Amino acid sequence: MSVAPIELRRYVTAQGTVPFGAWLRQLGDARLRAWIEVRLKRVGAGLPGDWRAVGHGVIEFRLDVGPGYRVYAGRHGARLIVLLAGGSKATQQHDIELAWRYWADWKQRQT
Repeated sequence: MSVAPIELRRYVTAQGTVPFGAWLRQLGDARLRAWIEVRLKRVGAGLPGDWRAVGHGVIEFRLDVGPGYRVYAGRHGARLIVLLAGGSKATQQHDIELAWRYWADWKQRQT
């Protein structure tokens, strides 16, 4: 049984910023960033691991590293995941609300 690959894209705001990329860069620790990138490669390979829906079409990938890091994304169809934002357990509600706004914006600009 083969698993279909999933394309991962980073959300880009109307102003041209990439919130997920900015969050990843601000983490500082290169090993941590590499660990997160490896986790996302698994997601792209069709192995999502620990995740849950957080409403409005946004999903949360829970990362078993650091202070409860999370990656927020929207799924478009069966083969595309748009990486919206990242955060930790401490900022979870704010991060989810931000991801909702980003996802609504992304969907609106696709039409």
